Parts: sequence; structure tokens; C-alpha cells
Amino acid sequence: AHQRLLQEKLPCQQSCASYICPHLTIQLLFVVSAGGRTGSTSLMWLLNNLPGVHIAGENKGLGNHLAAIFDSVMYTNGMSKVFYSWLKRPLPDIKATIRCDLLQFLLHFINPPVNTSVLGFKTIRMNSYSSLSLLSHLFPCARFVLNTRANSPA
Repeated sequence: AHQRLLQEKLPCQQSCASYICPHLTIQLLFVVSAGGRTGSTSLMWLLNNLPGVHIAGENKGLGNHLAAIFDSVMYTNGMSKVFYSWLKRPLPDIKATIRCDLLQFLLHFINPPVNTSVLGFKTIRMNSYSSLSLLSHLFPCARFVLNTRANSPA
């Protein structure tokens, strides 16, 4: 298996979580695998042996769902100003609010040990590049390990 660490070039001096929610101090790391049989479970166990790291296992496409919620909220917040059928009171700081809310949901869902400083999950079910892109917009300082399996002749 091949792993690459991608880092989005953002001015994140503090932890990713504190960038989103000022009272949180964890870093976010997601293991995204290109399908099954890539060694993602071994990679998860390897990372979890590092001090303070807690990478949760598979979760039936949670990354896609978080990205979809973020996309829906951002889209409908903008549309409510344009179309009467979408009418609701727009929230001026909705991006910061939804980021923090979804991060707190993730913390409750994963339920990491108290001493966790790096948190994330592994997934083999990112539906598309757009889901991965949305997840990186939702958590702009998160790091992603892309895990693939090289096809090798027998």
C-alpha cells in the first residue's frame, strides 16, 4: 500500500479543532482508502500505536455524510436570500457554526480516550473527489492520508 500525506496550505497556526472551535485543541487526521484490501486496517492500527492518536475504524461513509450536511447547509443558507420557497432567516456566521457543530458531533460519535491529541477515522467509502473536497472545506486544517493499493503482477 502507498500512503501520501496531503496538507492544505492554510494559515492554521493552532490545531485544526481550535481553528474551528476555539475551545478544542485536537488535530484531525483522516485515512482515505481507495477501496478494500489496501491495508487501511493495518495503517489504522499503526497510527493508533502513536501516543495521543486515535483513528476510528470504518463508519459506513460518515465522511460523505458530513460533507453532504455541510454542502446542504451552505447551499440553502445562500438560496434563502434568492428564492421564496427556500425562505428562512440566513445566518451570517453559518460556516463557523456548522463546522463547530459537526466537529463536536464527530467527537461524540468517535468517543476518543481523554488523552487524544490527534483524532480521525478511516474510510474506504469516499464517493467522489467532490466529497473529499467538501470534507477538506468542512475541516480546513485536517490532514488526509490517501491509501491505495498498487496493482502488481503475480
